[in-house]
Amino acid sequence: MIEIKSIYKTYKLKVYRGLIKKYLNVKALDDFSLTINDGEIVALVGRSGCGKSTVGNAILKLIELDFGQIIIDDIDITSLHGYSQIYPIRRYLQGVFQNTSSSLNPKMKVEDIIAEPMRNYNLYSKDRIKRLLERVEIPVSYESRYPSQLSGGQRQRVAIARALALNPKFLVLDEITSNLDVITTNNIIELLRDLNSENNTTMLFITHDLALADKFCSRKIVMKEGKKVEEVKKLRLDHVSDEYTKELINSSF
Repeated sequence: MIEIKSIYKTYKLKVYRGLIKKYLNVKALDDFSLTINDGEIVALVGRSGCGKSTVGNAILKLIELDFGQIIIDDIDITSLHGYSQIYPIRRYLQGVFQNTSSSLNPKMKVEDIIAEPMRNYNLYSKDRIKRLLERVEIPVSYESRYPSQLSGGQRQRVAIARALALNPKFLVLDEITSNLDVITTNNIIELLRDLNSENNTTMLFITHDLALADKFCSRKIVMKEGKKVEEVKKLRLDHVSDEYTKELINSSF
């Protein structure tokens, strides 16, 4: 479904040396490649700043790459520019992010948050909003509440419901459980597993939690300094070969 071919991304970082302003080039992705098949749940793991979120943002067309290609269903999305070209594919690529305080509009009610993507594609359905709330186990009566009136786990469920509003083929899940307690995390993971099983939804799961990635994802891609270090099925010392991966495992388990 998704083929990432040798992508590169460099950010310019503004720094000050006394009163002198300078820019440093920081390489976020360096010849990174990956293929994700239909229905797969693939994890991206690695230390902070290794480029995991940049991969997810590139797939979602939230950033432009320096070089390389991302091909989805035979469409090179890196060649698409502007609203009119991106609009047709946007509904099939959705993201759920770590910080619901910034990803959910605090001035919008739950109903409007979920309805917004539907309205963007002229697919608004009151009944579908109710079904989505029920699907993510949020009481329908909460549709008139604001994000500040929900718990962290409930806000994340609302974010998932919004991402599912257009029945996407692919989800980028970026550190979505990092601020949740263990029980809420397990409930969210079970919900995602059910969605994958029922709808064959493909997922890229970006996380620092190696144990969770090992439990939830069929393949794990280990990243370091914008590069793919190795690809494994199990994050266990007897299944990996790279010393960096072994260091991550020893630090996590």
